Amino acid sequence: MATTTGKKPTRRTTTSEPQMTETPMTDTQLREAVVQLLEREQQAREQRELDKKREEEAAVARKEQETEAAMNRMARSVEIIKYCVLSISSVMAISLVIGILVLMEVEREAERIKGEVVEIEREAERIYEKLSNPLAAVGASFDRELKQRLGLFTSDAAPSSQRPEE
Repeated sequence: MATTTGKKPTRRTTTSEPQMTETPMTDTQLREAVVQLLEREQQAREQRELDKKREEEAAVARKEQETEAAMNRMARSVEIIKYCVLSISSVMAISLVIGILVLMEVEREAERIKGEVVEIEREAERIYEKLSNPLAAVGASFDRELKQRLGLFTSDAAPSSQRPEE
């Protein structure tokens, strides 16, 4: 370091340097020292810039890796959501088909019951007629039986194509 007391600059020694007597620096030595100092400063500045550039590149690389990882997570999430939607849609479709099949079965059962109700109504009508007019019912029953027995006699005597009309 140089002193500014009006004297020529002197070179100070540090404890790590060998003890030398303080002698004034010549202009050439002073220029060399300044050039070395400027070179060191330039090298230090370049090193800082290089370190800063490396840090920025590392930060950009980290950011790219984080972005890529986030995109991969997003893609996996979309895949999972896609399969969930597909599963839900399948369950809904199966539920709809089951509902339609149940309705068809209920309709078939209703038609069967409706047919049975019609048959029961006819049977009830016949029973009502028999109960309301018992002599006619007995006569009709007797008439059927008589025709059946007479038909047995006539069917033995007549060929099958000439059977009497019942």
